[in-house]
Amino acid sequence: MKKAFLSIIAAVLSFGMVLSCTDPAGPEPKEDSIEFSSQAEVAVPVDGILTNIAFTASAAWTAKLSDGAEAFVVMSPTSGAAGEGGITVQVRKNTGGEERKFSVTVTCGKVTGTVNFTQEAAASASTDVTTIEADGEGGTYELPITLNVSATITSSVDWIIVGETKAMETVTYLVKVAPNPSIEESRTGQVTVSPEGLEDIVVEVEQKKFVPVLNFTVTIPQIPQAGGTVEIPFESNMEVDLFAEGIEGAEVSLGDGVVVITAPENPAMTPLNMYVLLTASDYEGDGTTAAINVYQLGLANIEWSVSIVDKGVNVNIANYSVCPLAVSGDYALVSDGVDVHVFSRADGSYVNKVIPVLGEGSYPQSLASDDAGNIIMADMYADGTSNCKVWWAGSIDATPAELLTFNNNLGGNMGNFRVKGDISSSAVVSSVVSVSKSWAAWQITSGALEGERVSAVHPADQGNVWSPYYQVCEPMGDKIADGFFYGSYPARPNIWYCSNPASNTWASVLATAQDWDTDMNAMDVVNVGSKKILLYLASGFFTYSNVHFGICDVTDPTAPVLLGTFGKPFYSGAEPTSCYGGSGIVGIVSADGKTLEIYVAEGSRDTLAKITIPTASL
Repeated sequence: MKKAFLSIIAAVLSFGMVLSCTDPAGPEPKEDSIEFSSQAEVAVPVDGILTNIAFTASAAWTAKLSDGAEAFVVMSPTSGAAGEGGITVQVRKNTGGEERKFSVTVTCGKVTGTVNFTQEAAASASTDVTTIEADGEGGTYELPITLNVSATITSSVDWIIVGETKAMETVTYLVKVAPNPSIEESRTGQVTVSPEGLEDIVVEVEQKKFVPVLNFTVTIPQIPQAGGTVEIPFESNMEVDLFAEGIEGAEVSLGDGVVVITAPENPAMTPLNMYVLLTASDYEGDGTTAAINVYQLGLANIEWSVSIVDKGVNVNIANYSVCPLAVSGDYALVSDGVDVHVFSRADGSYVNKVIPVLGEGSYPQSLASDDAGNIIMADMYADGTSNCKVWWAGSIDATPAELLTFNNNLGGNMGNFRVKGDISSSAVVSSVVSVSKSWAAWQITSGALEGERVSAVHPADQGNVWSPYYQVCEPMGDKIADGFFYGSYPARPNIWYCSNPASNTWASVLATAQDWDTDMNAMDVVNVGSKKILLYLASGFFTYSNVHFGICDVTDPTAPVLLGTFGKPFYSGAEPTSCYGGSGIVGIVSADGKTLEIYVAEGSRDTLAKITIPTASL
């Protein structure tokens, strides 16, 4: 091999002249120089080398290895005098898979010279992976192999497919595993990497038994009442077949992870039900089918229905089984006469229990909400009780404050307080009295009580009312002069309307067709656009009760129009309890004005439910 000469000097005088290192500061320049007679770049084989670095130095010199080279290089000597010199360099065998690079630097005064060494890497192939654990549905898995020689990769079974790679690289093989056809047994195979000149690398592939996944990812899918196309999403790791029935004229098909349903309009008040079944095409057994009921909204539809008893609501508590209802913000509130239980309006989930402080010995036996979501609460006050109070709170987190104070001298227990309007501006608070069958009302104007209580005996032909919670007097508007609706257990076949509270003028305006086993103790008047809608609840009175609720257009309160009645299977499948009439009903129009949300608390059926009706259909 032709020798390469390296001359390193402090300054270049001219081409072909002697190279030297001169100190310009001295009066007589002195030159430092090193002239190598060996190679500047040395290639070292993988097994190592013993070589010599020859040079001539103008003065004393030292030699040094680059950092880290001492681990595999022996160099001698490391210093010497001026003149011809040499350094012996012994490089040990490289057993690693990466090449080595190091250098020897010789220093003479201010001049340095360097010889660079590069040692080949040893042939190698390795991996940290010993086993590929594959899921039953198969997939693609990475197998990283570090190698610097040519290699081939093979599979021991036909359900494992391996890719190829180029030689002399650090590579990641792709191992594709087919789905396991069995839901009962796992299986194994091997992947073999064969590096050239080295031992094979064998990696086990352990595939689990196939675990079927087939689920609908929604709980209550719905089709609009007007019809149209909806997609019901599901998840599956199998090919599936589809079966559906239940809505006449509907078209059903499979999309990518969805069941696509196109249905015509549903003209009925109640929803239609479609049964949808998915079955695995290639598998049988547990987890290979999924079914769901898809509801198409009618003019009224159940959104959710939940138990209240298992959330701690005591529907059989003392004081005549109260179960009033209020709606405030995102919550529906149910009182059992002692505690107020909070549920989500979105899905009926239980949030928490609130124990409002209403003063010593007072409990929220009455619970209602105004049109602004303010909450009113009151105890049941016995005849002759002075300093009676109605409390209010702006939210479930607010501390209740006094709304109004009065004395009960109306000949019976007073309770079942109701409210209409906004108590921060204009509102009416009403109540009823047992035995004497009286009603009472207070006017709130500009957020303050205006005038005295207005009260009179309800003139309906009825028997005794032993609890105020067996009757209701619901304000028609935010002024007492707007009138009231009335219903009770004894007067259950009819709804009464007071057109002139000042003269206590009442008339029966609607026959409800309720039977003797129901109670009329919950009403609500809702403003829906320019219309007024009355909701009334025929709650259960004994365990074999036939509860239902009705919807009336009372824009003309003297001639209500019954829009529909809905029996208990519509909103509750719960078994009856001996609740004796604890119930509540509240209507709220959605923010966009398109939906009337009806919340029903029914103690005798252990149910809190949400029903929705498009306002355009009312």
